Amino acid sequence: MRKPERILIENTTMDRGGAETFIMNLYRSLDRSRFQFDFVLHCNYKSDYEEEILSLGGKIYKLPSYKFFNESSFRKTYEDFFKCHPEYRIIHGHNINSASVYLDVANRCGLNTISHCHCSSNGKGPAAWIRDFKRRNLSKIAKHRFACSIEAGKWAYGKDASFRVIKNGIITQNFTWDETRRFDTRKALGIGTDTIVLGNVGRLQKEKNQAFAIKVFSKFHSENPDSKLIITGTGPLDAELKNMTRSLGLDESVIFTGLRTDVGNLLCAMDVFLFPSIFEGLPLTLIEAQCSGLPCIVSDIITDEVDIAGLIRKVSLSSPIEKWTDAIMESLKTQREGKTEIIKKSGFDISQTATEMENFYDGLSE
Repeated sequence: MRKPERILIENTTMDRGGAETFIMNLYRSLDRSRFQFDFVLHCNYKSDYEEEILSLGGKIYKLPSYKFFNESSFRKTYEDFFKCHPEYRIIHGHNINSASVYLDVANRCGLNTISHCHCSSNGKGPAAWIRDFKRRNLSKIAKHRFACSIEAGKWAYGKDASFRVIKNGIITQNFTWDETRRFDTRKALGIGTDTIVLGNVGRLQKEKNQAFAIKVFSKFHSENPDSKLIITGTGPLDAELKNMTRSLGLDESVIFTGLRTDVGNLLCAMDVFLFPSIFEGLPLTLIEAQCSGLPCIVSDIITDEVDIAGLIRKVSLSSPIEKWTDAIMESLKTQREGKTEIIKKSGFDISQTATEMENFYDGLSE
């Protein structure tokens, strides 16, 4: 019996972020008798998905992270790794900030190299400038170039570069709209059936901009006291956001759930999804929210490619808070119904993505 082709997946960590969740959705859905994922990570702790990776038959390697000033030793680490592991013929890299380095080493060692971009900005400041500088030759280094959206691909590889958009597929059955799930989840969270519930799902970090979501909710709550805000996720701003909530007197009205594996249930419990990110690629959570029929109020930096089910309403981050609260009130008029079939027809079911990737890997393995 032929052994599965082992694909080396590179990423900084495998915590429950959008890119990582996409990778795991793909991993779960692949025919693992044909393809098996192994992971090279650059974190010194046990990340969220590591146990599941091992249970699915994957291997995990931990290598030092790239710090710009350690490029020589970083290259040497990868050279030694590929010499010790000649079984890998394909590396699928999801961290593009150091991809021009590790994929260059992989090219020299004879691997098929894939760069996969999941964002459309590195933010601002000296660290971002350095990362952008290192990315400048990526289109020439990566043999195959993927991106989650057209906007992300142009940002990562250049406006004139060729690349392939790989849709951020989700496990659609996990995000179907169901009134029973809504009632049960609200009951478990101590939320009334008539309470207006706003929500946000994402890592608690600057670019996700949950602080702005809290400001919007504070204004909305002052006019609609029977309302709650659910914030799902963890991250470096956890304590800061909770302190902000306390200072605004919203302790009883903002629910921090931490990490949850039942995001589909939480989406059913919500009435409006708030997503004021500063920058994104094509957010997985917005695909999930739309699958659940949840109207979404998002910042105007979000690519139009994410608007699949007519549930996206954009507002500028520079607009007055009232523009956001007005958009929430308008969105509350939306008749809630599941959009699973629309998501599938748009190619965002992970089974479709898995088939596409299997065919692609097959072509590289021949």
